[in-house]
Amino acid sequence: MNMSSHPRCGLKTDAAGKFRLLQRTLMAARILRLENLIEKLQSWYSSQCNDVWEHSFGIEISNIDNPGWKIKITGANSKSNLNINIERSDTDWIVINADDTAFQAYGGSLNLQELLETAAKWLEWPCLSGRATLAT
Repeated sequence: MNMSSHPRCGLKTDAAGKFRLLQRTLMAARILRLENLIEKLQSWYSSQCNDVWEHSFGIEISNIDNPGWKIKITGANSKSNLNINIERSDTDWIVINADDTAFQAYGGSLNLQELLETAAKWLEWPCLSGRATLAT
């Protein structure tokens, strides 16, 4: 068995050990990215709440029977119009429609993170004149 030392900790690993270490590192990076994304959405929601707004507006995440996901955000102010329609396969797709105050997104069962990332970006964007469209 060919063993080598890890450069930071000196731990001896074989090729499979290096692969497992790489997998753990990539998983940790994905978790941090998802945590950051959730923090952005929480921060936006919290900044809108004023004892009145949250009774009529907010963020909804639900599943649909395709199977897939639906995200709806209402009560935003002066955001950009956005239309996205991407169909990579029967299970890998997204459809997003947004105007200056509302965001509605649908996607396949494995597209939740992509939908959340797009929603967070939309909330950060200043209002742009015209419509942003992405279609592939």
